[in-house]
Amino acid sequence: MGFRFHMSRPATLEEKVYAAGLFDGEGCIDVVVRSTHNRAAAVSVSHCPRAHINITNKEVLLWLKSIWGGTISDRKNLPAHWKPAWCWMMGGENAIRFIRDIEPWLIIKHSQAKVVLKFQTRVSRRMPLTQHELQQRQQIKEQLHILKATA
Repeated sequence: MGFRFHMSRPATLEEKVYAAGLFDGEGCIDVVVRSTHNRAAAVSVSHCPRAHINITNKEVLLWLKSIWGGTISDRKNLPAHWKPAWCWMMGGENAIRFIRDIEPWLIIKHSQAKVVLKFQTRVSRRMPLTQHELQQRQQIKEQLHILKATA
């Protein structure tokens, strides 16, 4: 079960640097695309940047949550011989705030962070989703996918 928590205080420089190192090794940046249909058969598409870390140390996830917010949930259906694991996740503006905070110190995921920050500038404009805009967002999502495959 996950619990939502909003950022309670600004992170210190040391916390940002530590979080960047942890995220570089254990984290994931992606963009979730959701489509919904309404009664008039219209399709609504939303794009949400997401950042998450899956690890076996819950204490460090609680620490991240205390600074940047997000949710923590236990990993389900793990093989019996695996240690228990948890997932810290955040999406939308909370994920962007976290990525902006740690981006200067990312090494492995630096290019992914740049792409998702660029992506968010498109999402934040609150413009109608034209076919061209949907194609632009999909291209950025694919660029992020390629970067993740080569990291």
